[in-house]
Amino acid sequence: MYGLDFGESQRVKTQRGTTYVRQAAPTEQFWNAWRQNKGEVKAAGFSLSKYHDEWCVSFWSDSADTPIPRD
Repeated sequence: MYGLDFGESQRVKTQRGTTYVRQAAPTEQFWNAWRQNKGEVKAAGFSLSKYHDEWCVSFWSDSADTPIPRD
């Protein structure tokens, strides 16, 4: 979705329990969607963060096998 090229799923322990995350560099298509409807993008399981001046898109799910939503 959004032309993102995600890496492998990683298991992460959070305050809410174990979850899985895949990360990708944001694309222009993602930025456009984020600006136009951030709430919808977040509701689909995506988040955006900045680490060492680099933006990163994360897709969060309950299972390592959860497919990433399609356009």
